[in-house]
Amino acid sequence: RTRALIAAGRSEAETAELLRGTRGMRILPGCVPEAGFFALLDFRALAGKTCDGITVTDDLSLIRYLYHRYRLKLLPGRAMGMQDPRHIVARVSFSMEIPELTERMILLKEEAERLYECE
Repeated sequence: RTRALIAAGRSEAETAELLRGTRGMRILPGCVPEAGFFALLDFRALAGKTCDGITVTDDLSLIRYLYHRYRLKLLPGRAMGMQDPRHIVARVSFSMEIPELTERMILLKEEAERLYECE
């Protein structure tokens, strides 16, 4: 992973920051991808957070917010049968070139952490 990110033009410091993790976002327990092109991310830590007049209440409100801010496209957990309203889960695809994936993951990380700091 580290070599791929550095090869994508990221400095070692940027790579370390990206790999460190993200406040407000984690891979859904039991859903760590061993292969494939997507991961399920748990955003429950962002429930009730409001930024730019948008409050994260469920997976759809989070996805609307991320699309509105950066045109990031994620699939809501409810589209995969996760109907529990307490879950704020989204599926992120990583079937793209490393530089594009890296840029989008950096945006997602920045925005999740920004939301985490909001009221």
